[in-house]
Amino acid sequence: MCAVLCVLVVFVVVELIAIGIFAYLNHLYIEKTERNNRSIGAAMAKGALERLCLFLALYLGFPQMLIAFGAFKVGTKLGNDCRISNDYYLVGNLVSIILVFIVYLLCRDFLNCIPCQ
Repeated sequence: MCAVLCVLVVFVVVELIAIGIFAYLNHLYIEKTERNNRSIGAAMAKGALERLCLFLALYLGFPQMLIAFGAFKVGTKLGNDCRISNDYYLVGNLVSIILVFIVYLLCRDFLNCIPCQ
């Protein structure tokens, strides 16, 4: 129970940091008129859900999910006439993956909440 609470606290703290990072990325890459038309809350919730899925995949020992994640992201980008730049899309995805790695490594190596596999 203590390990689950530890992982949950670390995940929530990193998600709060992610809000700041993605707000900054939105400011850098998305024009003001486009920012007003986007639902930031929905985008943040989808991002948190993606990061949770990736974290659980690593936690459960399925690193292949990173490949599936890439395929999902490419698939959703291909069929969409989205005005979001490719740079923003790439940077956002890389930041998400790095945040998942940070949560996983903090929990596994520094806090010993996750047993080494």
